[in-house]
Amino acid sequence: MSRQREFKFILNGKIPEACSATLRWARWFEDVEKRRIAQELVGDIWVSTVFLGIDHGWNKKTPILFETMCFTDKESADSLPFNRYATWDEAMAGHATAVMICRAVVNASSEQSDNLMTRLRGAMEKQHGDKEVGKKD
Repeated sequence: MSRQREFKFILNGKIPEACSATLRWARWFEDVEKRRIAQELVGDIWVSTVFLGIDHGWNKKTPILFETMCFTDKESADSLPFNRYATWDEAMAGHATAVMICRAVVNASSEQSDNLMTRLRGAMEKQHGDKEVGKKD
């Protein structure tokens, strides 16, 4: 009988740790401050990187446990680019990249801004080989 892969995780410092005890995981997970990795407001764009607590890389070898998303009042989160990561360090690098891109978008004209977002989605799709980047599963 093969053992099923654990899908629930908690953070031990900056290191994700598999957690098969559902009650322990739920108690850890309910404290939102433990899950916030980085947050920054860039113009009217809120860049947020969080620890997901559940593996979002369902069929991948490495668990995908972190996510960076961008939010504005003008667009729904599903239409803005986001990315997911396996490690804390990848998430922090991804957050820094998202902030840099959002600064460029905020400082660009509206035509340039639209072009930057289109180019960002294309770059993310190429990087991840995923045609659904920027869309929730």
